[in-house]
Amino acid sequence: MARSLKKGPFIDHNLEGKVEKMNQSGKKSAIKTWARRSTIPPEFVGHTFAVHNGSKFIPVYVTENMVGHKLGEFAPTRIFKGHAGHNKKLNNCPTSPRKMRQVADLVRGMDAFQALNILKFNTREASGRLEKLLKSAIANYEQKTQARADEGQLFVKEIKVDSALMMKRLRTAPQGRGYRIRKRSNHVTLVLDTKTDNA
Repeated sequence: MARSLKKGPFIDHNLEGKVEKMNQSGKKSAIKTWARRSTIPPEFVGHTFAVHNGSKFIPVYVTENMVGHKLGEFAPTRIFKGHAGHNKKLNNCPTSPRKMRQVADLVRGMDAFQALNILKFNTREASGRLEKLLKSAIANYEQKTQARADEGQLFVKEIKVDSALMMKRLRTAPQGRGYRIRKRSNHVTLVLDTKTDNA
């Protein structure tokens, strides 16, 4: 819900008090603040604020053009490092992580269509699940880019297998005992990328 016109723009009172004290004393130093949503009034012009962006304080020198804007606008929280690859996840796959990793190691860093052929003719049960995931990732790439994926264009940039839910069961054993059964599962994260982007 937007702030009402009657109340006016939000200005952090603690910040306003610090600026008033500095104006009276005539000192100029960076004012540390976490109040990213505070609006910049004309009184803040000429002061430097160390605005926290979630990980560190970023110095922001206030000029006349910045009046009416929020402090957080000048201390970005994320640094753009380029688009990530085309991700696809398979959650709670009912196979042990160790068995899935052995199949994942076969196709890591490989051409996507070559990896499909390897998974298709592999006899392990986990390979069928990975093949289905890889086909889905290729289809997602084609849908997003509106272009057909050519052979030799896509490759498996990253494939990661993590432990997931483990169901604990008991199997009846002699002399009133019970043997523990651990039914493991895993999460698979598959990232495809184009070879032209990394060349």
